[in-house]
Amino acid sequence: MGLLGKWKWRFINEQGALWRKVIAEIHGSSGGFDTIGGSNNNSTWSSIVGSCNRIEHLGVPLNNLMVRKIYRGTQTLFWKDNWLNNLGPLKECFPRLFALERFKDCLVADRWVLEEGVWQGKWDWNRQPSGRADGDLTKLVTDLNGFTLDEAQDDRWEWTLTSSRKFTVASLCHAIQLKMNLNDASVPPFTWNSWEGVKKISWVSWNKSWYPRLMAVLGLVALKQKIWGSSENENGVLLMNKGHFGEKIEQLGIPLNNLMVRKIYRGTQTLFSKDNWLNNLGPLKECFPRLFALERFKDCLVADRWVLEEGVWQGKWDWNRQPSGRADGDLTKLVTDLNGFTLDEAQDDRWEWTLTSSRKFTVASLCHAIQLKMNLNDASAPPFTWNSWLVESAFSVLFD
Repeated sequence: MGLLGKWKWRFINEQGALWRKVIAEIHGSSGGFDTIGGSNNNSTWSSIVGSCNRIEHLGVPLNNLMVRKIYRGTQTLFWKDNWLNNLGPLKECFPRLFALERFKDCLVADRWVLEEGVWQGKWDWNRQPSGRADGDLTKLVTDLNGFTLDEAQDDRWEWTLTSSRKFTVASLCHAIQLKMNLNDASVPPFTWNSWEGVKKISWVSWNKSWYPRLMAVLGLVALKQKIWGSSENENGVLLMNKGHFGEKIEQLGIPLNNLMVRKIYRGTQTLFSKDNWLNNLGPLKECFPRLFALERFKDCLVADRWVLEEGVWQGKWDWNRQPSGRADGDLTKLVTDLNGFTLDEAQDDRWEWTLTSSRKFTVASLCHAIQLKMNLNDASAPPFTWNSWLVESAFSVLFD
């Protein structure tokens, strides 16, 4: 159980880690740790969250043992993190004030500021606290009295059970053992393995069930970044283009680029050469590399290169030099492929996923494709070790 508790520590500390981003994508920004009773599904991570909840039920308050040391105050949630005098999250200490807070994810630096040489609260309420809530505000300000911020260092998490303030499995295990009275001879022996939930992490079941799903979710993250251009995390693009999980999925024989195709209407939101939009041929720069080399504006749109002129849909090209030889033959073939293609101003272009009838991406569909390629259900196939992939730590460090 101490080992499983370590995952909560790692989740709150390793903000930039790839594995954490995957968990947050599936279970939400809190990783499911703020869900009373844990998740209802049977995934490995949900079982870990459930085990952390059981540790809490034993009387070992994980939330209060992981405290936030504040310096700048720009990396710590004012209400939701445990940072003030080890009181626990302020939303639990002052629920009436939290209910009145306008921005519940505000930072410490948003609510505690230096103005005219005095550190004071800078509140933003839905309505002014009154009655018992006003008394709570007075107590909160009293608790904050003397607290200052320091621009010199980043905020960080600390573990209260060790002098180093760093988490160790041994310290949590010892706390659990004390609560279970394991050193009391009069108490019947406690069997760790009797706990419901995660009894043992089996690498066989991990490799065959969780990792394909992990790869599928990473594919989803990558596809979201590539398709919708999210600025939240550029790692999605890196996954697709620079080798990590996206490339490794491709190496399995699952052509991600060809599985996501572009449905064209206006043609003003789709790259002519770089997106996969024409008859599922793949990106045209890969189908016609000689023409792409001659293209003057390589990020041109479909609507830039295929236009209606004098009642005829035709190419409007802009070459560095006129195609000749084999490139001229490629141009003839490209125009043939485009024959009959028209644009429609009525709708926006959109992406479609070819593995589902709804044309929408699902983790299950990519997971199934991965499993088929890995022959996981073929007893005659040699076993494949996901952990042999040279990737970021992800879950391969489970037993570090």
